[in-house]
Amino acid sequence: MFFNFFLYSQVEGVATYKLKLISKDENQSSKKLSRKINEALEQSKNELKNLQYELIFNENLALYKEKEKLISDSQNSISSKLSKIFSGYFGEVYINLEDNILIKNHEFLGKNYYVEKKINDFDWKIEDSIIKINGYNCYAANTILTEEGRNGLKEIVVTAWFTPEINFPYGPNGYSGLPGMIVQIQKGNTITYLSKIKFENHKEKLEIPSFETISNTEFNQIIRDFSLNRRMYFKDN
Repeated sequence: MFFNFFLYSQVEGVATYKLKLISKDENQSSKKLSRKINEALEQSKNELKNLQYELIFNENLALYKEKEKLISDSQNSISSKLSKIFSGYFGEVYINLEDNILIKNHEFLGKNYYVEKKINDFDWKIEDSIIKINGYNCYAANTILTEEGRNGLKEIVVTAWFTPEINFPYGPNGYSGLPGMIVQIQKGNTITYLSKIKFENHKEKLEIPSFETISNTEFNQIIRDFSLNRRMYFKDN
């Protein structure tokens, strides 16, 4: 399928998200890593705090992307690349409420894949309790994602805290479909949280380019095929 989205003049808001890691006890596997790798891991945790992402949205469409910043020499370092992996962000995400779809850009082996899924596929389970986050009354919601890992498909629990006080069903990295803006979300040991939000109108047009999409199942199969045939792949390339 091919899509060509346009966000016209009435851009309703821009939300900025940052990230942090939950500390955990050092496990046995990390003790077996070399000192150089452990140092890179520690540095990547520090660099994670410097990552920022923008969610540009209106009542029907949204775009989530990395916030532009000056390029430094450290951005190509191992620790910088690891911080991107921890963040869970692999490319821009486009959300279309009218068509009930989101499209996520995944760069894999030098090629961009645009993976499409339905927004309601998240199948959120909302809890009754309310907590305050950044001054907003927030509800918790949980969903289970199925992703391709080294040992095949694995299920991952994701918890989001959303507020009906901001009446837009969007969140970071494509997470959406809840009755309010996602203020904070946790996947594994990584927390993505709302740093600031402003409402404004943009006169310029933001164009999202045309691309061909594939399903999440198809993308998982691409990763699986590569994992099973790495030697053959590098031999042919």
